[in-house]
Amino acid sequence: MGCFTFTFANKKLEYNQYGCYLSKCKLGYGYRGYIALSKNFSTLYPDLVFNKEGYPFIKENYYDGYGMFGVHDIYDVVVDMNKGHLVEALNRLKIKGKKYNNLYYTIAKMLDDGMSDSDITTNVEKDCCNLNDRYLIIDWKRCLGIRLACYLEDNELLPYPLKVVSTLNCNYDELPASDSTQ
Repeated sequence: MGCFTFTFANKKLEYNQYGCYLSKCKLGYGYRGYIALSKNFSTLYPDLVFNKEGYPFIKENYYDGYGMFGVHDIYDVVVDMNKGHLVEALNRLKIKGKKYNNLYYTIAKMLDDGMSDSDITTNVEKDCCNLNDRYLIIDWKRCLGIRLACYLEDNELLPYPLKVVSTLNCNYDELPASDSTQ
């Protein structure tokens, strides 16, 4: 599954003498954090919490490092937020010299075209014969999200990048993208 921590988009990034983020700048294991969302996504999931300005957030009370915020995988969330722009995002990565498996492009196109997650799973299972692609069958959405947003330079290319915050007192539209710190 992999372990991930993230910089807080609502805090000034500071570094130690080795060039690593200071712990106060990132979500640590066992701490509370939130995924900030644009107001466009106020109905994305039924369990969102809102700040007084009406911005939605996904809350995690005790972050365990596996990318889960409540019942939501952070990398599934980035895919859900960027539906309709996924092929475009992969093309931006390609222009930057990033390589990705063609199956990512196929999945992104299906999502952009409005296909349901269950139909995509069925199509991926049916069409995937390459054993090197088997991990994509098991967790295709998470794999696509990791490909799109695991690195800051990739996350920043998204129309709706991941933004992890330490408080509800912030506004998605005014925050920078978060960086994965592992």
